[in-house]
Amino acid sequence: MIQNINESTSVPATTQHAHPHLQLIPGIFMLGFLTLGAVFALISPGLRDLPEGKDVITGEWAVTYEKTFNKGLPWRDTGIQAWGTLEYFAFQNGRPGVLVGKEGWLFTTEEFQFFKNEAQETRQKLETIQQVQQQLKAQGTELVVALIPAKTRVYADKLGRYPMPSYTLKRYFSFRDGLLQAGIPAPDLLTPLIQARNSGEVFLHTDTHWTPFGASVVAESVKTALDQLQLNLPTTAFETRDSAEIQHSGDLLKYIPLGPYQDQGPQPDHFTEKVTEQASTDSSALLGDAPDDASDLLGDSAGVPVALVGTSYSFNPKFHFEGALKQALQVDVLNMALEGKGPMVPMQEYLKSSAWKDTPPKVVVWEIPERFLPVHYEETP
Repeated sequence: MIQNINESTSVPATTQHAHPHLQLIPGIFMLGFLTLGAVFALISPGLRDLPEGKDVITGEWAVTYEKTFNKGLPWRDTGIQAWGTLEYFAFQNGRPGVLVGKEGWLFTTEEFQFFKNEAQETRQKLETIQQVQQQLKAQGTELVVALIPAKTRVYADKLGRYPMPSYTLKRYFSFRDGLLQAGIPAPDLLTPLIQARNSGEVFLHTDTHWTPFGASVVAESVKTALDQLQLNLPTTAFETRDSAEIQHSGDLLKYIPLGPYQDQGPQPDHFTEKVTEQASTDSSALLGDAPDDASDLLGDSAGVPVALVGTSYSFNPKFHFEGALKQALQVDVLNMALEGKGPMVPMQEYLKSSAWKDTPPKVVVWEIPERFLPVHYEETP
C-alpha cells in the first residue's frame, strides 16, 4: 500500500505563500471560520445520528459516523468554496494537493515532496524490478520499463513561482541509469516528450496525466525499444481514428473549489478522444481488453504477445496508451494496468493472474510514473 505521504514528507519552503505579510488575512478568516464551524457542528443533527450495526473494533463505526456527521454540517460546502475562492484569488493558491503554475497549468504537490528515505526506496524498487525481470525471463518473457517523467519536468517552464526542488532534479535520470546498468530496457521518454511539445500538448493542464498525444509519443519510443530486442512479435493490423471532442475536468481541479466563480479559475481541458480498433477480420480480434477479474483471464488473454502493466496512465481509456501501443506496434496488447494502486501492486496482481501463469507474453511493458519512485509500498511483486 502507498505510505501516507503526509506523514513522511514535507512541501519545500519555495511552495509557501509568496506574500508572507498577507498571511494574517487567511488566518483571521480561518479563525472566524473555525468558530462558526464549531457552532454549526454542535447544532448539527448528524452529531446525534449514531450508526447502528457497524463494527467499532475495525473502525467501520467511526468511518460511517464521520461521513454522516460531515453530510449533516450546514454550510460545509459553502465554507469550503469560500475558503478556496479566497486562497485562489488573493494568493493564486489551491487547496493542499495542488500548485498553481502559469497560464492555467496545475501541478500535483506529489512531484514536489521530499522523502527522507528516497535513496532507500528507489534502491529497493530497482532491486524489485530486477527480480521481476528475472522472473519474467525464466518464462521467456522480456521486460521493458516505460519510466514516465514527471509533468513538472516536462513543463518546467510552466511552474511559475514553483521551481523544481533540487532533490528532484536527478531523480528521473539516476533511476533510468540504474535500470540500464541492470540490463533492463528503459527508453528515454523525457527527450521525445519535450520535443513533441512543438506539435501539441503532451500533458493535460488540469490533470496529473498525459494527453492521448503524449501517450502516443511514449508508445513510439517503446516501439523503438522493442524493435531493438528483435522479438519477432506476431502482428495484427490496428487503426486509430478520432472520436468525440470532450471536456475533461482534471483531477487537480478538485483542489480549487471556487463555487459560483469556477468559470474564472483554471478551465477544464478539451481534447479529442482516440479509438483504436483491429483493422483485419482475423478471428483473434480484440483480445487485448482486460476483464474485471484479473484472476480469470485465460480465455481473453491467450496468444496476446504484449502485456501492459501500470497505473492510471495506462488504465484510463481517455488517455489512450493501450490504443497508442497497439497502433505503434501493430501488435495486440493485454492491458493489466490498475487505477489508484501505484505501479507495484498491478505487477504483483499480474504475476498472480492466470494471464501470466498460463499464457506468458513475449514482452511486458511496465509503465512507472517518476513521482512514485520514492513512495513506499508494503506490497511488492
